[in-house]
Amino acid sequence: SRLWPEGIALDPCGSPDGIVVAERIVIPPDNGLVIDWPARTYANPPYDDLEPWLSRYGRSWEVGLLVPKRTHRRWFRAAERASSQVVDLDPVTFIGFQCAFPAPLCLLYRGTHDLQSIAEACGLVDNYDGADQMALFSEGA
Repeated sequence: SRLWPEGIALDPCGSPDGIVVAERIVIPPDNGLVIDWPARTYANPPYDDLEPWLSRYGRSWEVGLLVPKRTHRRWFRAAERASSQVVDLDPVTFIGFQCAFPAPLCLLYRGTHDLQSIAEACGLVDNYDGADQMALFSEGA
């Protein structure tokens, strides 16, 4: 079982060499913050400029956002309160890197599904890597 068997509708902050398979991928210089975010939006926003992405996330539904888990920061606590569920994904090794990301990451989720159970069933809560993140959201990834 996956969160969105029909796949990801939108990746508003994609990259030309990204692994996300979505119906629409927004790549800079286009701005994924100014378009509508439909249900089934997944984003791995730039971590050096999270505030506008968190604001947009907070106004959306049926969305997933991959962010650093910073429980000591106000922005994280506000995003956590705005989320239906938060799933810890430590450690994460992104494609093209040999070492895990140096900080714990988590998936913030706003929607009606049981993301934690799906992540556990997919084996993504422990021994998680960047390539596995897509398996959580859609069958075809």
